[in-house]
Amino acid sequence: MIGGGNTAVEEALYLTNHSPDVTLIHRRDSLRSEKILQERLFANDKISVMWNKEVLRFAGDPLAGGLTHLELRDTVTGAASQLPVDGAFVAIGHAPATELFKGKLEMDESGYLVVEPSIVRRSQPRAPAAWPHWTPNGSSPRASSLGRMRSRSPVDGGEKVSGAD
Repeated sequence: MIGGGNTAVEEALYLTNHSPDVTLIHRRDSLRSEKILQERLFANDKISVMWNKEVLRFAGDPLAGGLTHLELRDTVTGAASQLPVDGAFVAIGHAPATELFKGKLEMDESGYLVVEPSIVRRSQPRAPAAWPHWTPNGSSPRASSLGRMRSRSPVDGGEKVSGAD
């Protein structure tokens, strides 16, 4: 999980229901989330926090298994590092974080990925179609994902709607 506000912390806590370990990456040395959420985060032994790190690049090959690692930079020392991952979630609020898809996938005038209404079908095969990069009805989900994540949706009858594998 990438972020430091309420959404990032809430989503990191939620992810512990589905993963034995969750890493929260934050670019500062303190979180902006509410104190009660921070207390829950720090009390959860499934969550580790990487302080003073920013994600420079989501690395991997969508056609060969998807996301494999994140390229990071320490915001204090400038040191570069890599973090092996199977997936990444970006808590971005109401603005789509689709810059990395610009010129590669079709987007609407607001920067959201274009998908077919009522289902998540990508305009390019095997490219991630993850929330909130797309918004079929003007909705804006709170976090987005990249990588080998699987989800099921009642909208599409339970078919896999995201992931690169």
